[in-house]
Amino acid sequence: MANQESAVLRLDDVSISFDDQATLTSADLTLEKGEFVALVGPSGSGKSTLLRCAAGLLPPDSGRVLFAAESLYRLRPADRTALRARRFGFVAQHGDLIDELTVRENIQLPLELNGMPDIGLRTGQIMRMLGLDHLSKRHPWQISGGERQRTAIARALVHHPDVLFADEPTGALDAASSEIVADLLVTAARRHGTAVLLATHDLRIAERADRVATLTNGRIVASEEVLTPDGGARL
Repeated sequence: MANQESAVLRLDDVSISFDDQATLTSADLTLEKGEFVALVGPSGSGKSTLLRCAAGLLPPDSGRVLFAAESLYRLRPADRTALRARRFGFVAQHGDLIDELTVRENIQLPLELNGMPDIGLRTGQIMRMLGLDHLSKRHPWQISGGERQRTAIARALVHHPDVLFADEPTGALDAASSEIVADLLVTAARRHGTAVLLATHDLRIAERADRVATLTNGRIVASEEVLTPDGGARL
């Protein structure tokens, strides 16, 4: 269970409504460095809304979103955008890649936007790690769904973000591709200390997380550690 005082990301009593219909109601969630949390719940329960709010894309009607103990929505919009570009990564269900850019250009975009060094080296390393180097000059419409998702994850991880948000990244993938995506998320948390918040319907992927938070009718009703086969909590 994440500790509120040491959490890298924290949602306190967050509520959001659309057209007077509550989507999130007094939602609380904490996420520590290197922790992989799966957010599960039925369609319409508010998973995507919570992710967008936590990522600085959708301000709450009430409550707070804290990143490294700083209130995300008290920042000026330009400062919040800059923080999100440097410290966060986001993977949508269908990747949201830029069709006009090649696979390599899509992946290295966060490095260019942040003015980071060694762009070629960093891009090449993560492409080799994810088995994408042979697709370097292809465009998103020329590769498979699994390859697009791996490209999107590479783009989200290449700058080593503090938090990675993943919204149903395996929703359109087969079992083998889904397992590859799950491996990448676990590696990000374990090897680089990235906190991962994953919204998913896929219980097989949720079982790879350290903790599962269940969202029902806009509320997080349970947050439990995932147990290893021997009955212990996953470390």
